[in-house]
Amino acid sequence: MKKIFLSLIAIMSLVSTSFVFADTSNAVTGASEFNITAAKGYSSKKNKLQNAVFKNANAKLNASTSAYYATNITVINASSELIYTYVPGSGIYDSIFPTENDHILNGSYSGNTYVVLQDPNYSTFYQGYMCRYAITTVFGYPGNYRIFIDAMLCN
Repeated sequence: MKKIFLSLIAIMSLVSTSFVFADTSNAVTGASEFNITAAKGYSSKKNKLQNAVFKNANAKLNASTSAYYATNITVINASSELIYTYVPGSGIYDSIFPTENDHILNGSYSGNTYVVLQDPNYSTFYQGYMCRYAITTVFGYPGNYRIFIDAMLCN
């Protein structure tokens, strides 16, 4: 009886170990139904997880006749501090360091996108809709930001 009990414990530990060390790569690259960003169609150049989810979508986009994203919003941090870019409901919450930029991409939606910009203390200094090819530059420092939104490419 003791041998049977020990054998059952050994089998249960082997089975539980297989669950713990299971490969989750399909959760990132293939099964994206649980990923809010994939459901909304948005990705970001700064977020590696989202880039992995959209590897197949990018391949389809490059194979199509159009080589452009339907939405490609650029946020440039020309300020002295870190800022955050947030697209509500999409899963995009990126940090942009000074002199860096970020691209918010969508392969199928070509309308305006609601974007929130926050300072290093998570205080919102801009929230509003940006057109699909907006180039947004943030100048200044926390408490005194200036924002320039170039929407010339949207027309």
